[in-house]
Amino acid sequence: MRDFARSLGLTDNAVRFHLISLQQSGLARPAGMQPGKRRPHVLFELTERANRRFPNLYKNSLDQLLAELKERCSARTISTILRHAGDRLAKLATTPSRDWSAAARARQAAKLLVAAGGSITLERENGTFLLRGRTCPLGEVVAHHPEVCNLVENFLTRATGAVVGQRCEHGPKPQCRFQVHDRPANP
Repeated sequence: MRDFARSLGLTDNAVRFHLISLQQSGLARPAGMQPGKRRPHVLFELTERANRRFPNLYKNSLDQLLAELKERCSARTISTILRHAGDRLAKLATTPSRDWSAAARARQAAKLLVAAGGSITLERENGTFLLRGRTCPLGEVVAHHPEVCNLVENFLTRATGAVVGQRCEHGPKPQCRFQVHDRPANP
């Protein structure tokens, strides 16, 4: 809570007040627990009522664009288009340094997903790093078009210079899962 309060320029009590207010208004709800340094932290998520307050034209446009592409193009062509779109997005991000460690590349990937609207934790798993998301920044589109995760995978690979593999959970409530390998990607 302290980090969150500090990043917003608020006190811990002000953040608590706003969370309680959002819950009472039906806009946020507890969504689980996350281990903390001294004790577990409660995670919150927006309710459907809150999500309806955000602009929907972006996700609806992308959803319809992908539906149209699926009617006109092969799955292979769509995959290629999405990977190239990921390359274009990466050009807008920080250029990776050859000097970045594997951990630095994984941290950068996590930051990029958080900046896109994801709720991400970074874990070490079997010699690689795992970006585990409680939410997906493109979840409402991914629910109908899971191939969108290919765009994000390529975006993270190009933006971090790491080999990134997608292991996302698809379905009605998609969750991001990206494996960041210790070796750098080929340029």
